[in-house]
Amino acid sequence: MKKIILAIAVLVLVAMQGFAQVPKVAFIPYTNMDGNMELNKWCYSLQDSLQKYFAAADAEEKSMKIVPFDEIEIILADMNLDPTNPQFASDMWKVVEQLNVDYVISGNFVLKANRFLINTYIYDVNMKLPVTTNQARDIFVPLDNVLKAIRPIGKKLQGFFIK
Repeated sequence: MKKIILAIAVLVLVAMQGFAQVPKVAFIPYTNMDGNMELNKWCYSLQDSLQKYFAAADAEEKSMKIVPFDEIEIILADMNLDPTNPQFASDMWKVVEQLNVDYVISGNFVLKANRFLINTYIYDVNMKLPVTTNQARDIFVPLDNVLKAIRPIGKKLQGFFIK
């Protein structure tokens, strides 16, 4: 009898793990705080590269479900919003409402002395505030190798999702 109860308990625990919800996360393009329009290409490049970093780190989506950027682009187009516009930081929440996600990962950058200064945050959608842990702030990288920032940013953020 004890073996049967133990077996049932194990099956219940395994089933509960299978139904455990992983957080749904959207990667939103970065905000160009510099004002130099030539730097706008990095809004999407940083977002895309960081999303790929997380997708590779959690390929089986055991820790997080990433919203495909195609879904985000459709909503941006429907709402006629431009992520390269400095005002996008406030417009971002209009997009997030339609995505039905738990967290948003995005950030901003500015050019300082021929180096990119990049900040990246995980936003709690319910609070509409960045989480206080696992932020990637003040990441400096050379202008000729901006994507070098992805690995240190990813390492600082991934501990929030991938244990």
